[in-house]
Amino acid sequence: MKNSFDEIEKYLNNQMDFDEKRAFEIKLQQDVALRDDLEVQQLEHDAMELLIEKDLRAKMSSWSNSQTNKKSPLRIAYLKVGVAMAAILVGIVFFSKMLIPSATLPQDEITQTNTSVPSVIDTMPIIVQDVPKKKAFQKQQTNDRLQKLQDLKLENERYMAIAETAYGEGPLFKNTEIRGEITDFDNYFQSAIVAYNAKKYSVALENIEKMSDNELNRQVLFLKANVLMQQKNYKSALDLFSRFVENKDILFAEKSEFYIALCNIALNNIKGAKENIRKITENSEHIFYSEAIEIQKQLK
Repeated sequence: MKNSFDEIEKYLNNQMDFDEKRAFEIKLQQDVALRDDLEVQQLEHDAMELLIEKDLRAKMSSWSNSQTNKKSPLRIAYLKVGVAMAAILVGIVFFSKMLIPSATLPQDEITQTNTSVPSVIDTMPIIVQDVPKKKAFQKQQTNDRLQKLQDLKLENERYMAIAETAYGEGPLFKNTEIRGEITDFDNYFQSAIVAYNAKKYSVALENIEKMSDNELNRQVLFLKANVLMQQKNYKSALDLFSRFVENKDILFAEKSEFYIALCNIALNNIKGAKENIRKITENSEHIFYSEAIEIQKQLK
């Protein structure tokens, strides 16, 4: 309860960063009790804000009255002049009453004349009524945000499904024929290929990382890119595939172009993915031409 209280306080005070806020709103969507706690604390916050506002107004009114009571000699002189002028006006009104017959004042005007300015106590029920309205409005805003998150989640899942379906199990790698003396590199590379084909991607990556940088030839790097793709590390995989496209590698450039598009779809970079797919569909000889045409339809 203490943890949820602290979390809700951070949320209400806008002290969460973007990732914390998004995680908390997803949790709200799944936890009814947490939503109830949020509503209660929101109401408490609203009530506290109203009390603070009321106290501030009272202090300002008190300060204004204290300033009014500090009369300087010049102000006293002004007051005397004002009193004299008021007396003259009273005299004029008195003699006017004597000379002009009194008229009957309509009942509704009498009622309006006798209406006093509402006190703070009189207006409190209106203020209190505003709290549920504000609470309902904030609840609707929260629900709207949760709905948008849900829609975004469903859209991301759809794109991820497109990428995973198109990639399938990925390419298979054949063991290379070793001639001459077997080196550590040969052992690591063969072990990485066997692990990859057995879907033991962590083991495959461990063997690749045992190789020195100067041993990371294009076959090893292409294998590593696919290992990262299988581990859903799409950003790192995309960086490696991009090297083959930039270098116009004869063996791996076309495959990399397609895999880059899939990485962008998985990363929700749909604009980039559409551009990748468009370039592939412009080349009817591309090895992934038909797959690109199908994905192009799904991304519309």
